[in-house]
Amino acid sequence: MLFRKKVKKKAGPIELTVDRESVCMGDDVTAPNEKIFPVAENETLSDVIEKICAYLPKMNDVVWSVDTGIKTEAYIVMETKNRYWYELCEQDKRFAETEIHYLHCRYFHTGRFLYRDQMSGERIEKYPECGELLDKVKCFMGEYFKEELKIKGGSVCIWGEWFGRPGDNFHQVKTVKWTEDSISIHFKGGESLYITDPEVVENKADRFVVRDASRVLWIWYLYGEKQVYRNLCVRQYRKNEEGLILRAEGKRRDVKEDSGVLFPAGKSCAVLIE
Repeated sequence: MLFRKKVKKKAGPIELTVDRESVCMGDDVTAPNEKIFPVAENETLSDVIEKICAYLPKMNDVVWSVDTGIKTEAYIVMETKNRYWYELCEQDKRFAETEIHYLHCRYFHTGRFLYRDQMSGERIEKYPECGELLDKVKCFMGEYFKEELKIKGGSVCIWGEWFGRPGDNFHQVKTVKWTEDSISIHFKGGESLYITDPEVVENKADRFVVRDASRVLWIWYLYGEKQVYRNLCVRQYRKNEEGLILRAEGKRRDVKEDSGVLFPAGKSCAVLIE
């Protein structure tokens, strides 16, 4: 009888999707600036960050944050176009152990933290306690990912109105921005959900609920069409001074912030994802 030795099948490279913010008008034309990186089984997180450093535009005096849409993984400091260094947010390890399949890069310069008061004209610096740009970026990203969204996706219902029938449209979460005043959720299909002044939030792995909000915006591209501005659609729900819900729907360019007709929301919650 012949015995054949079992050979463990070698795993192929991980496909990592990386995109970045636009840094100029030329970037806006070619956006999204996305690239697929093959990552070998033995490569580490720092190996991947090195690849991203080579992929990013060479700039002076900027900091790039690298995040999964849920948490920050690294910061890249570009002192000059030819000199950079990076800092990991956790201990370096094999990339295969991270379960990361998507990374987004945001860039920051000093001017991003300077504002002009509309009344006095006085210049205001955000995070004045931070002397270095990197420290300001860390404070900003710490606020950006203040809370972690536990649900990974689901059907979306706004004030009792489903986007499609319940269970028909499953929207997979891509990135989240959660601050005290707003929650922004971006989905892999190109849809986005913006919630202003969320109140009484239920955040579970199988259910996400916002009981009340002053404004909810649902944005999506016409399905089957190119994801460009002319194909961008919106449903807007906002509360007026009497606490009634006004609803507007149409192409993004046609829906104004103060538009809408009365919508019978009843006792439904502002947002439900399940």
